[in-house]
Amino acid sequence: MHLGPAEGPAIPAAGQGIDPTTLTDRWTELWPECAPVPTRLRAAYPDRWIRFRTLPEGRRHPASEEEYAAVLHRHNTVLDDLVTDGRVLVLTAAYSETLRADAAPHPGDTYWTSVLLTDERTGYEIHQHQYARLAPWSPGCLDPLLRTVATDLAATVLVADAELRWLCHPFAGGMDVILPTPEHRDALGARHPAWRSTRATGL
Repeated sequence: MHLGPAEGPAIPAAGQGIDPTTLTDRWTELWPECAPVPTRLRAAYPDRWIRFRTLPEGRRHPASEEEYAAVLHRHNTVLDDLVTDGRVLVLTAAYSETLRADAAPHPGDTYWTSVLLTDERTGYEIHQHQYARLAPWSPGCLDPLLRTVATDLAATVLVADAELRWLCHPFAGGMDVILPTPEHRDALGARHPAWRSTRATGL
């Protein structure tokens, strides 16, 4: 799967820090239908979305180190297919009942933005605070984070290329990937058909 050169504002190289304004401009340009809330992306971009499972039979949690290895292998394989410039943008989140953002969930992360989330049934409101960092990519570099995702200890994670052209939301049991076009989605799906759901919905 090949992605052409990026257009628009450049996000700094790894080690140069994150400019929240540039990141916001880039997100608004490429993903205008959705705030940076991972669980909403599938509904906002259904024609560019694909899901891969990380365990057989749709199971969510690894039961052994062998299964952890299988989960990490699938995450790393898909991400390695996607990364083209040797670096990834990692977005993680923290939550609070006030707009004040707490300390970053991971050392070195830069505060980016906050989104107010409202429970439609109860009206309960909570602020999701997004933090970002750029990292050099190599398979396995995100394994500690992906292990916490696999056990539901970190649920609001997005991995993207440095220009936000694609988005990957890992979760316990799988990953949702949003591609630039339906053609890119189909090409990625064709590389790993055994990891996809057999349901018509793709879930």
